[in-house]
Amino acid sequence: MTKEHFSRALLLHMSALVAIEEPGKWGQEEILNYVLNREKRFLAKVAGEWMLPVEISRGLGRAMALITSVGGVANEDKAIAALRSLRFFADEKESMLSMVVHLLRETYPGELRWIDPMMPDLLGEQLIKNELGQGLADSFDQILGRKRPAATDDSHAGESRARR
Repeated sequence: MTKEHFSRALLLHMSALVAIEEPGKWGQEEILNYVLNREKRFLAKVAGEWMLPVEISRGLGRAMALITSVGGVANEDKAIAALRSLRFFADEKESMLSMVVHLLRETYPGELRWIDPMMPDLLGEQLIKNELGQGLADSFDQILGRKRPAATDDSHAGESRARR
């Protein structure tokens, strides 16, 4: 089965789930976003069980998008470093970042990686696309070694301080 056929099969399964829960006509992007919103609700529930502050739990999608974009992370230190590269988490205490990455580890455990990327790829790609507008672009620039002028994107400047 080719990647395209595999993606179509997964989309068909997601479409069936959506049709059961919310009957109607859905396009590919709407189906993927519906499934991602289910995932976000699940993460919010888990974050609540872990007593993670609501302000911090709002960044879990961004964190998973970054982890997905690099194919997962090998250990706790790399996971914390990845989160710290996001402006959203940049000023957080190490203990809070550790709690976040352990929550992600429990939710997306891997055999070859400490935290796996979001699967299937189709869903992970949609997550990345959605989160690019939420401050993830800064981390992509850091990963790729590019520098962005400070004036080009201040839409999230001071965002971690504003949460406190």
